[in-house]
Amino acid sequence: MKYSTFFVGTSIGIWGWFNQTWLVAGILIALVLLNPLISWRWDLNRKQIYRVVDLSAVLTLVMLVYGYLTNSDTNPIYSILKWLPVLIAPVLLAQIYSLRNRLPMAALFYAMRSDDFRDHREIDFSLPFATLALMAAGAANAQSMEYFVLVAIFVGAIIWLEHPGQFSKLALVLIFSTAVVVSYFGHHGLTQLHAYVQAKSIEFIDDWSTNPFKNSTSIGQIGELKLSDQIEFHVVADGPLLLHQSSYNLYGNNVWHASDIMFKPYDNLATANADNLKHLEIIQGFGADLVLALPDGIAAIEGLESSTITRTDLGVFKISEPPPWARYQVKYSGIRLSDETRTDLRIPDQHRHWLSSVSEKLGLQNQSPEQIATTIKAYFLNQFSYTLYTPNQSDADQALTEFMHERHAGHCEYFAMAPVFLLRYSGIPARLANGYSVQEYDPASGMYIVRRRHSHAWAIAKIGGSWRAVDTTPSQWIEVEAENAGKFQALSDWFYNGFSRINQWRVQAGIAGFKIVFGIFLVILFSYLGWFLYKGKRRPDSSKISEVIRSDGKNWSGSDSEFFLIERYYKQRGQARNENESIFSWARRMRDTDLENIVQLHYRYRFDPLGLSEKQRGNLQASVKQWLEKMQIHNREVLHD
Repeated sequence: MKYSTFFVGTSIGIWGWFNQTWLVAGILIALVLLNPLISWRWDLNRKQIYRVVDLSAVLTLVMLVYGYLTNSDTNPIYSILKWLPVLIAPVLLAQIYSLRNRLPMAALFYAMRSDDFRDHREIDFSLPFATLALMAAGAANAQSMEYFVLVAIFVGAIIWLEHPGQFSKLALVLIFSTAVVVSYFGHHGLTQLHAYVQAKSIEFIDDWSTNPFKNSTSIGQIGELKLSDQIEFHVVADGPLLLHQSSYNLYGNNVWHASDIMFKPYDNLATANADNLKHLEIIQGFGADLVLALPDGIAAIEGLESSTITRTDLGVFKISEPPPWARYQVKYSGIRLSDETRTDLRIPDQHRHWLSSVSEKLGLQNQSPEQIATTIKAYFLNQFSYTLYTPNQSDADQALTEFMHERHAGHCEYFAMAPVFLLRYSGIPARLANGYSVQEYDPASGMYIVRRRHSHAWAIAKIGGSWRAVDTTPSQWIEVEAENAGKFQALSDWFYNGFSRINQWRVQAGIAGFKIVFGIFLVILFSYLGWFLYKGKRRPDSSKISEVIRSDGKNWSGSDSEFFLIERYYKQRGQARNENESIFSWARRMRDTDLENIVQLHYRYRFDPLGLSEKQRGNLQASVKQWLEKMQIHNREVLHD
């Protein structure tokens, strides 16, 4: 490309401007601009160029791992995009400082590196590098028109200066102007589409899973529940327990609502050191802000001091700006204390008919609150069964009625919603609670495993001055869901545990320790690169090489190479090498494997300071002789035909 140095330098400058990486950008620009002024070149063979490209791939992978393992606020993908010009700079430098001044196409595509693959084309990597540098400039996420304008000017310059001759300038202007207008308004359209898809995705998730960030939840997607084996976190505790995430106290139009959604700052209680408190430990990864799953009666949360924790009066704890991974301790009393409201006793009129009959059947009218809770729990545990599958029903109220009168089988949301209404019908304040049931113990690690399928719903009732869990779901629900576990649960557990151990080591060793290990790795990596490039054959003066190639004299190195007989042969047949075409490119254009091997020996004979050994010189002579004989035989056969 005629203006490759200009486009590469400009793109690096734009990248450095937007990402404020001036020093690195200046170094890269200097390396690019010094190329025409420096005479020496590396004589890199194909495999050496492959290794340089592989180096860029390894650097990208290492940076991805580094971004994940370090406590960074930036998504590792954005870090890679930001530093992309640096990561792929070895590939560009391998091209512009090599004798070939091109990259084999196979260097960029592993599938083309096979010996059976005959496509040996070479490409100019300058324009792809400039394009990737512009993309990297976008990682700065500039909230202005500057980036769009500069990219438009840059692309327009490429089209104007490098366009094929068959297009008129007027056509180019019209096409480019249309592209700019469509891209500008298309960007705003994609932004609106993204917001729409995001909103619909949240609605879809809410169809089958409670979203504790919202102030409402439904009975769930009536039908088959598709649950996941994914591990959410680990818990070190004395025994099984319920971990609460959210509570809902208002019901209407098939949806549960939370009357209080205001999050307030949370501080550990002064009584956190009381002897009667229980303790547990949670090992958890955080991808974003989320609601914590905690036991009742929280007194203190230790180990998350770098984050912000807020809570609502309904007992929802949210963590903001969490670390990627944490091992934190929880002190709790197991007793949830908060005031009830009038909404905790409201009963939907459409459910009073079955509430009346069930209440009368169980004799709840003459029982104490403790007895009512015990009776209701025994009724569901003895008379109902758990199932993951229920008939499709668009009306949740109707589905609950059928659950009570006909099916007597359902998933945990039915076993939570029905007791709430029964407790309220008996005059006991009650709410719907969501969270996790901690049941699966792993003896190898000494911890409980909490999976996504362990998400659970239950009723809580205000009895004796505190809120108590009234969990009426039959205990076999854990076994039923475990039987439906995926075939690859063990494999996914292995990966999760592996990442957890890495994160634990990272936290215990500290970021400084990890960076030392990472720095040692980079030193080893770049030492290997230096040794590898040292093996490449260096030609001290490329300007003289160019003069030799254009010269018709007889006293330059390699002037007696037998290869020129082949070149003369093709020239006589109108297949001579083009003026700006390298010998390698011309040989591959001829699609002759034997010729390519001869070119390799010829190139070394001409440009390698060590030249060829006596045996290799003989191989060059013999190979050319065999090639000419082959072509003579071929020509005679063609004439005979």
